[in-house]
Amino acid sequence: MSTFNLELIINGVTDLAGIAAVWSLIYFRRILLAASPKPQAVPQDKPEKKTETPPAPEADETAPLPKVKAVAS
Repeated sequence: MSTFNLELIINGVTDLAGIAAVWSLIYFRRILLAASPKPQAVPQDKPEKKTETPPAPEADETAPLPKVKAVAS
């Protein structure tokens, strides 16, 4: 093997090592960011909205009552 071939191999290995180092930093940093808790938003002093429940429907006094059959004992 000549010196030129060895230099070419060493340069290629060095380039691949640099690419792998950058890739691993990006990859593992992304994992660390994804696993870290998200910052909670600070609640601001806003009046709370009160949800009003609609009034229950009133029974119509003039409506006929349902017929109930007697239970035999």
